[in-house]
Amino acid sequence: MDTGTDHIGIKNREVSTHGLAFERALKWAGKMEALRDDDEVISTDRRTVRQYLEQWMQDKEQGLVGDEKPRSRTVSDYERLLKAWIFEPPKELYPLHGCRMKKLKVTKIKNFYKSMREDCQAKPYLVRRLHGLLRQAFETAVSEELLTRNPFKKDLVGKMPKRVCKGKMMTLEQAVAFLAAARKLTASGDDPYSALWHVFLDSGLRPEEAFGLKWPEVDWEAGAVSVKQVLVRVIGKPWRLEEPKTEGSARTMPLNAVTMQELRKWKLASEFTADDDFVFTTSKGTPLNGARRSFAR
Repeated sequence: MDTGTDHIGIKNREVSTHGLAFERALKWAGKMEALRDDDEVISTDRRTVRQYLEQWMQDKEQGLVGDEKPRSRTVSDYERLLKAWIFEPPKELYPLHGCRMKKLKVTKIKNFYKSMREDCQAKPYLVRRLHGLLRQAFETAVSEELLTRNPFKKDLVGKMPKRVCKGKMMTLEQAVAFLAAARKLTASGDDPYSALWHVFLDSGLRPEEAFGLKWPEVDWEAGAVSVKQVLVRVIGKPWRLEEPKTEGSARTMPLNAVTMQELRKWKLASEFTADDDFVFTTSKGTPLNGARRSFAR
């Protein structure tokens, strides 16, 4: 009886069908069926959870797993999450990372989540985020027939309270006052980014969309800007341009006359106005990396 091969092509075991060996094979097959009926995970993979996830992350980054290659920021988020809790976990955390795939059980996963919450004081949304990522990763293991079922598919973390957004939206009066202050600071030479704040509040563009704008995407006649790419920054890596995440994100946004006037002033004062230049740049012509100091002013 041939029981297949593991993830690197090594044959696991081959049992003869003669005499006592055949009886042992039947006993082993019955044991496997009992485990399956008890909803246990059956695996021939010799790797640990950590080893499997390290390989899965490499495949994910190269676009070998899933329907499409993920965005670099998504990969970076995955890497930070796994590094914090699987690859380099806290010493007090329940050691799920060292568990072998074939010994992975729901009880161990529950103990791991419990340890995250109680021993490491992990926020509920972090537990749910990690659970979703592990469920996705081990669904790949099932599709590749490394596991008989996904032990993370069940809702093992329970209902989590929704994150409450503590940010406050500006009222119309506050927005008008804010933009008036921005224009005043730019006119006095204290802060140059009045045009940026007008684009943000007028169009509702995300920072990565505004920072990814280039001059050909500004329609001076129609009074609008078109989002064709986004500027992505990942910690430890150089910035890069990527396509918008969804088809709906690639869009044209109208701008009012005041915003267009601020953009004209910005362009006249800029040294970087070629077609390949970004609209909003530093004094060196590189794309902006946030504008928190300007906002504070």
